[in-house]
Amino acid sequence: MCELYGTIGNKKIALNEDLKLFYKHSVKHSHGWGLAYWNKKLKLTLYAEGKCGNESELLQNILASPIESQVSIGHIRFATAGSICDRNSHPFTKTDSSGREWTLAHNGNIYVGLQLLPYMEKQIGETDSERILLYLVDCINKETEKKGRPLNRNERCEVVDSIVGELSLGNKLNLLIYDTEQYYVHTNIKDTLYFSFQDDYYCFATVPLENNFLWEKVPLNSLIVYSGISQIYCGDNHGNEFIKATLSSFDNFNI
Repeated sequence: MCELYGTIGNKKIALNEDLKLFYKHSVKHSHGWGLAYWNKKLKLTLYAEGKCGNESELLQNILASPIESQVSIGHIRFATAGSICDRNSHPFTKTDSSGREWTLAHNGNIYVGLQLLPYMEKQIGETDSERILLYLVDCINKETEKKGRPLNRNERCEVVDSIVGELSLGNKLNLLIYDTEQYYVHTNIKDTLYFSFQDDYYCFATVPLENNFLWEKVPLNSLIVYSGISQIYCGDNHGNEFIKATLSSFDNFNI
């Protein structure tokens, strides 16, 4: 599996030390790396390469200069679907019909369900993770058209909550998503997503970073949404924890 890293806070924080610790894990996840962060005007800076982070001159140059942001999403890839190349490296980004930009990184696999299959012909790369984002934005667009206006904060939470409830059944679905206003966090795999709160920001990581922070497990099977450090939404427990033993009948299934 891949690894996720992300932050959300009320003010800009220095990311370099955390990022250096996170990207050290690239030696075990050598098929790609990516980083997204935003400035005060919500302008996205996005990097993604289909190579090991430890061997990336670009990443080393980025980390050599100060990086400060209220919001970030990082990813290191261990490929299970799709070739090793830039277009398959997370995070992925897509703009909805109201002009809102969505950015997503995924840790896991999609084994079952038909919702994502139509997007195989529409995506730029080959990963099931990119298809999750395309499906999410389509669902947002359909609800926007239905209401005849852009969705408000709670309505967007409800759409994303419905999607994670659908896609988590039989699938590995750890997600960090940002829509330029709200930060969405989800895990349905035990012991694979942790959080720490320190100095007015939350940090999320698949594997706790080797720092002095206190790390706790992100609750399973519920979508949690933040605006800054305020938790503004917590979905009901959908009950779709991924249990490895349940995969036996799908061992030879690949998309």
